[in-house]
Amino acid sequence: MQDDLFWAIESRVNPHTDIMTGPGGLRGIAAQPSEVKERGVGGWEGGIAIDATKPYNEAWRFERPSYPVDKVNLAKYFDKEQLAAIRVQQSEYAKTLAERDW
Repeated sequence: MQDDLFWAIESRVNPHTDIMTGPGGLRGIAAQPSEVKERGVGGWEGGIAIDATKPYNEAWRFERPSYPVDKVNLAKYFDKEQLAAIRVQQSEYAKTLAERDW
């Protein structure tokens, strides 16, 4: 879910037009412990809204890509020793992507 959120922000948000901020002093839910101590229940030092919606008529442009890594059998091309040597050289980032089928 977090990855989907980051994907939406990264692929669909223009920081100049899609990020809106609100003024302080509005009533709302105290989300930070310091707000509760200073103001009691309620109070808000401002807010932020991010519009990461897909344009209805072009939603297909914003679909998240999928890579069929499960369909590639590396054993056809490399022996066990070569595969082990490759895995040792993989960065943590590459291992994470491989675990998530990206």
